[in-house]
Amino acid sequence: MRKLRSVLESQGFDVSLFLDVKSADFSNVIECFIAKTVGTNPEARVVVYVASHGITRNGPTGQVGYLLPIDALLPTEDPTFQLKAVRISKFLDWAEALEVKHALFIFDACFSGIITMSRSGTPPRQPLSGYVFSDNVQKPLREFFASGTAEQEVPATSVYANLLTQALLGERIEADSNRDGYLTGTELAAFLEGSVPAYSKQTPVHGRIANPNLDIGEIVFKLPEKAEDVFAPPQPAESDTSLQPVFRSATGQSDKAIAQIYEAEKFINTAVTICDDACVAKAKATPYSITIDMPSNLPGNAVFTDTELTCKGCTDQYAIVSGPSLSSSARTLAASFASWEKNAIWKLSGKVSVPKTDDKVVVVSGVDNKVSTVDPNKLSIERTALRINVDDQKKYDRTVVALQSEEKAIRHGARKDLAELLANDDGSTAATLVRGLNTGTYRYQLGVAEALRNAPNGWRTTESASRDVLVALQKKSNDSTLRKSLQGAIDNIQVSVYYETGEDNWLTKAGQLRPKATMNPPLPTISALEVGDMLVADSSVYKRAGPSLEYGSLGILDGGKCVKLVSKDDGPSNGDNARGGWLRVVTRPCSR
Repeated sequence: MRKLRSVLESQGFDVSLFLDVKSADFSNVIECFIAKTVGTNPEARVVVYVASHGITRNGPTGQVGYLLPIDALLPTEDPTFQLKAVRISKFLDWAEALEVKHALFIFDACFSGIITMSRSGTPPRQPLSGYVFSDNVQKPLREFFASGTAEQEVPATSVYANLLTQALLGERIEADSNRDGYLTGTELAAFLEGSVPAYSKQTPVHGRIANPNLDIGEIVFKLPEKAEDVFAPPQPAESDTSLQPVFRSATGQSDKAIAQIYEAEKFINTAVTICDDACVAKAKATPYSITIDMPSNLPGNAVFTDTELTCKGCTDQYAIVSGPSLSSSARTLAASFASWEKNAIWKLSGKVSVPKTDDKVVVVSGVDNKVSTVDPNKLSIERTALRINVDDQKKYDRTVVALQSEEKAIRHGARKDLAELLANDDGSTAATLVRGLNTGTYRYQLGVAEALRNAPNGWRTTESASRDVLVALQKKSNDSTLRKSLQGAIDNIQVSVYYETGEDNWLTKAGQLRPKATMNPPLPTISALEVGDMLVADSSVYKRAGPSLEYGSLGILDGGKCVKLVSKDDGPSNGDNARGGWLRVVTRPCSR
């Protein structure tokens, strides 16, 4: 909640935070808030975010949804629960009572989707450019988001809230579908409804109030300017201890668990309206401090390995006082800084690792925080905090817009341009483009799939989850053209594979690849291989998104299948064994 508060404050909202609200105070909190809007600013926008337990009951006229304040019990525990529970339908009345232009109500609660059962239809997808300045956007609106349907429970650890804040921070580029720098309610809803199911078995829904005077406009969030984030270098230098990441996971709708590297983070919004010399002096004299302790649910040998203090929106109106630094145990992060920036969000973060154990990775459930060890080949990894150079990002944004042009020639030219751009991509941009397939237009989906399919020497991704997105969309689509393009994109993924020669100069258990023309020993050493060489798998070989287990699996190269060598990957070899190493390859027919 505090993270979301910082993000909303950076958007210009005056945020009131109420925690652990009891039943006697719940309605008063909302009604006092509504009273504050009367006679103030009719052009204002309001966001109400409610995180709570919820239930759905069958009443004489149909289903009835309730939110449970902190002191309310379930009906099975208290037959008089209705005396303390709050009917979700009350929010419809409260929404109409607000004297503001745009209001968005967000419910992150079990069974809260029932609020959308009494609302109007969803508006059509907005035009690609200039939409946020149109007359329709300025019309009044009351909109409702729910993290799950009327029949669904939602996890205690909110995937929904995490993705919501990432979108508002501009960290999920794909959420801004038309790349105009503004995130509309329609775009945000599409992003959440397309992304959350990958991590949790919940289906977000949204809708507008059934009032023709309040269901046309759009709430709009201006995304942070496309400028490089400010990074404070870590102090002291990081340890070179051999570690492996801890992963957060959720089953989602994939056959494999989708996992992200576990990253602890804290946010502070330090924006000031006007800061004169006295204000600057005060800011320097009273710096901000952030401290993060290792989450208590993680193993005792878990440590922070990557520390970052970043500022989104900073120019030069700040001073780093200390850090970011690690404690001697590497289980506490700290940083201190002075800031008098006009619009800035500071984030201290650290990635978590544990010592390697039997080639297993530690996984923390995103639902109940339980810790377990998992075979890395059963994890589909999504990397966190994908960063792209600002100038490169602008090129991609222009190309993405062109992919959805009304003119066929422009669309086809954009596909060619994108395929060429991807030839020099480190995998971050491709991963971001693929993430956007869940919520993009048909033209976006087809354009990206065609560009990936036609990328020379294949395309890289930093996320093994990219393949899962492509496969899921292919299964869901009824369009034969799109399905064919998606299959081409899947077949054209660059992957990392391990190559090794044994002491007998032949295959090993870890190394089951050999040059296509080599039928008998000796195998060439890895240093003797050349770009363009065709290799064949003698037996099954794991394909990965990068040169180590932590990147996750991109599937299996079956015995008898061939790959073309694109480059030699930077990554760890098998201990000190100079006979082995990682290769970056792309699947190709053995007949080539």
